[in-house]
Amino acid sequence: VIPIVRNIISSCIILTFTFCSQFFYIYNASPDSGEFTLSGADNPGIVHKVTSILAKHDLSIDEMETSDEEAPFGGTLLFNMTGTVSAMHPLASGFNVEKIRDELINLGESLNCDIDLEDINTTGKEASAA
Repeated sequence: VIPIVRNIISSCIILTFTFCSQFFYIYNASPDSGEFTLSGADNPGIVHKVTSILAKHDLSIDEMETSDEEAPFGGTLLFNMTGTVSAMHPLASGFNVEKIRDELINLGESLNCDIDLEDINTTGKEASAA
């Protein structure tokens, strides 16, 4: 009975170590990060439309803030949204940040908004993408 128990314990330790090692690798992967901004006319579903494009390309939204303000002239309501997104390594085959930017720009044009996605390099400084 003792050898069987020892084998089961040994198997559990190996399984736990393997799982923890893979978990550590996944969550310590170096992400590619970007910052998105939106400014323009408020529209119903605007957050959903933007975040759907980001999710469609397997980008994870790490942070996001929204606000609105009255336009200085005209009294219309302006909507602002900022946030950071990340894509974990390895990037999916066919991942193309320019395609994502184009989709966001086209959405912005259809909603009368300016939408931008900029790369954030590893030193924390932004590199313009537009």
